[in-house]
Order: sequence, then C-alpha cells, then structure tokens
Amino acid sequence: SAEHLLAFAGQREEPVASLLIGSDCAMRLAEVAIVVGAGRAAILIATLAAVSGTTPQTVGTHHVPEGQSRASDRPKPAGPEPSHFQYRALRAALDTETDPVRRRRLEVNLERWRAMPADLGPRYLIVNIPEAVLRIVIDDRVDRVHKVIVGKPATPTPTFTATVTGVVFNPTWSVPDSIIAESVGALVRSRPATARAKGYTWSRTASGRLRVVQRPGPGNALGEVKLDMPNTHRVYLHDTPSKELFAADRRTFSHGCVRVDNALALAAYLLDGSGWDRPRIDAALRTRLTERIELVPALPVHIVYLTAFADPDGTVRLIDDPYNLDAGIAAPVPQLRGNSPTRNSHPSSPALVKDAA
Repeated sequence: SAEHLLAFAGQREEPVASLLIGSDCAMRLAEVAIVVGAGRAAILIATLAAVSGTTPQTVGTHHVPEGQSRASDRPKPAGPEPSHFQYRALRAALDTETDPVRRRRLEVNLERWRAMPADLGPRYLIVNIPEAVLRIVIDDRVDRVHKVIVGKPATPTPTFTATVTGVVFNPTWSVPDSIIAESVGALVRSRPATARAKGYTWSRTASGRLRVVQRPGPGNALGEVKLDMPNTHRVYLHDTPSKELFAADRRTFSHGCVRVDNALALAAYLLDGSGWDRPRIDAALRTRLTERIELVPALPVHIVYLTAFADPDGTVRLIDDPYNLDAGIAAPVPQLRGNSPTRNSHPSSPALVKDAA
C-alpha cells in the first residue's frame, strides 16, 4: 500500500519510486499525504517524477506531472463542488493569484472545504480555529460573532462536526485524566484544602484511578454555561473564568475545548423564544444548581481549520497557521530537471488576497 511505501521511504526513496512507475500508487501517495505528512509525500512523488522523466507541478497537497492542469483549471471533482460562499470566494482568488505560496495555501483550503459536509445547514455555528472566532450563520449571512480561545499547539482543538442539543447552566467539570496527571492530581494530593476551596471533589475507582469533578460556581473551569454537543472528542463550547485571555491576539490557551467570550449572551441568543430570557438565566445561575435546557431545534456546529477566509465583500485573508499544518504544503517544490512549473496566466490581484496580522 502507499502507506507502507511511505513508511519504507525514509531509506529507499528512489527504489520505492521506481516500483510505482506505471501504477496508480502516486495518486494514493497524494491521498495519504495529508495524514502522514505532505513533506515526505512530496519527496517521494518528486523522486518518482525524476525516475520517470516527468516534472512535478504543485497542486494543493501533492504534485501532478507537467501537462496536466492546475487545480483552478482542471475539471471539477466528481460530484458537485461546495456551493458555500467561502469556497466560491477562494476559487475566485485562486483563479487570479500567481504567487506560488499563496496559490498552495488557497488550494489546501479549497481541499479542506471539499472534505467538509456539502450542506452546513441553513443555520449553524462555525468555529475557525486559526482565527479563534465563532460565527453564527443564517442563510449564508453572518448573524453573530464571538471571540474564542482554542487549544494550544501541544493540545490542539480537533476539527469535527457535531450538533448542539442543549444549553447547560452551572455545569460541573469532570476533569480529564490528562489534566489530572498534569496539574489537578498534584493539587489534590499535596494541598487538599486548597483543592476543596476551588470546588474539586474526588474519589478513586475500583482500579485505583483518581477521578476528580469540579462543582458549579464562578471559578469552575467551564464557567457558568456550556453547550451540550455530544462528540467522541469530548470537546465543548463553554464559558471561562479567565476572561482576560480574550484580549490576546493569538488565543491558543486551552487543552482542546473552545472557550467562548460573552458565553452567557450566546446562550441567551440561542434560547431566544424559549422562555429563557436573561433575567431567568441569571436567576438560574444564582442557584448554583446544574440545569440543562433542550435546544429546539438542535443546531449544527462545525469546528474547522481554515487559513484562508473570505470577508463578506469577497476579499480573502490569509490567516496565521497556529498549528503549522500548512507548512509541508507551502514548502517550495523541488526542481528536478531545470524546468519550472507552469504559471497561471491570469494577472495577479493583490487586493483580492491579503495577509492578516
């Protein structure tokens, strides 16, 4: 398989590439590049090109032999392309962009859109990790924006789609094992009185594993509200007591969950029309009792990683890449036989794509 060949490639790039000539494995290498690392896949495919006498041309996360078309010129993928405004704006930017690094960044973000659900829903939440921004979108129009805090590079927020089914006021926090091992466990063992003052309670399982829960309250790590959105990652959107961190430009501070600025206002917005207005919410918070309100209708939430994003006027911003996921894709392509990749013939439009600070 291509995966096994990639694993073998560290020592034997050229012999491996020789085995691929005349097969469809080069395309498989391109497919697995996103998983195993675009840099290694680029080396293998470039070596394949050298052995077979072709010159690679950059297209998104992989290379194609010269003579085949670029991403913006080749036939559309099987099935309909995404109809989302963001996807259309990125394609329009790609059609006029000539800078090779910017083209590669646009291409990989188009691929990310193609990997997302075709229909995001008429009304949904979308969190863009690189921007650390949450948007509520209704009929392709941004209705509300909140700053968020996302995972640190060492504990990144994953990309996934879930459904918000409820709003939980005064949530308890079941401390993950990783955070118990990192900090909370030591606090419980060495300073139990301090741990209790912070709202922690703990017990041990039959196997001896420490289990820690933090009671509701203003100092709770989840703050005063979280959105109930069942998912296998155990990642949620929630309030935080550390509100001063929202003033930072680069907001990568969490262990993976998404902390929302002005989270109570977001909860009131989502519950509008349900009878849960702000006075009733404030009264519920004062009880310090956990209360879950069903969200009807439920709301899709998409956690995405997009380093190119279009403003409402169609201007595309290239965004900082906090997890360094674009690095392998945006690396210069090896030049093998003195030939350079074909350039897009359209004039550049510097105003169409701009770097974000």
